[in-house]
Amino acid sequence: MSKMFKFIFLFYLVINASNISISDENFFDKGLELYKNQNYEDAKFMFERSIVFDPKNSNSYLYLAKIYNLKEDQKKEEKNLEATLLIEPDNEEAIEETIKKAEDTCDALVTTGGVSMGDFDYVKIVLNRLGEMRWMQVAIKPAKPLAFGIVNELPVFGLPGNPVSSMVSYELFARPALRKMSGNKNPYRTIFEGKATQDFLRKPDGKTHFFRVSADVGEGTPKIQSAGHQGSHQLTGMAGANALAILPDGNGVTQDATLEFLFLD
Repeated sequence: MSKMFKFIFLFYLVINASNISISDENFFDKGLELYKNQNYEDAKFMFERSIVFDPKNSNSYLYLAKIYNLKEDQKKEEKNLEATLLIEPDNEEAIEETIKKAEDTCDALVTTGGVSMGDFDYVKIVLNRLGEMRWMQVAIKPAKPLAFGIVNELPVFGLPGNPVSSMVSYELFARPALRKMSGNKNPYRTIFEGKATQDFLRKPDGKTHFFRVSADVGEGTPKIQSAGHQGSHQLTGMAGANALAILPDGNGVTQDATLEFLFLD
């Protein structure tokens, strides 16, 4: 019988919190306590009743779900994982304090937002001051901005702030690395082939496009259809998607053509 691999992984996310509105602080505090005690379902119940939803704060909801899914993946593979979500305001001192805390307490740091070219991207300012970072423009759409670097031996992944861009970047770059670091032998999602039930058209721009789609896996070849709006700021398409269709540079594909995709579930 093989020895179970044990690994404690702290997963920090610095998220723009300037638009959070707390309607009931008692519910919110109870939610945080439940979350720290790994009672995720009850914590979700409390958060839903304490936070007034604002589309500009959508990343916090997305990553609570991502953290939960990452934990479930690790449970299935008998790996130990500790994931923590931190929400910080657009404040240079607060962000620096969080990053320094992460240096002492976790194995990786993932940030969302503040990695582009804005005047108030304090995440970028602080990370450049504390570590050695590479700020990249990846030839994909969505999720072109990407950062990676080291802060005192701590690996740092910098993801874009737009909700859909952030999720796509996480799936393609951060998730495989986190799974690899926590002992998974197969960190990447499998790429499948499916049949387009409609046209998936795009314009040549030198980038690979990732369409948010619904993959219907019945008998035979999976059927692929659009999950909705494809803008990087539009969550409806991402919320309805269970897969990402991969469209290489060019004009896209027409109905009944074969295309590659990867599942998100």
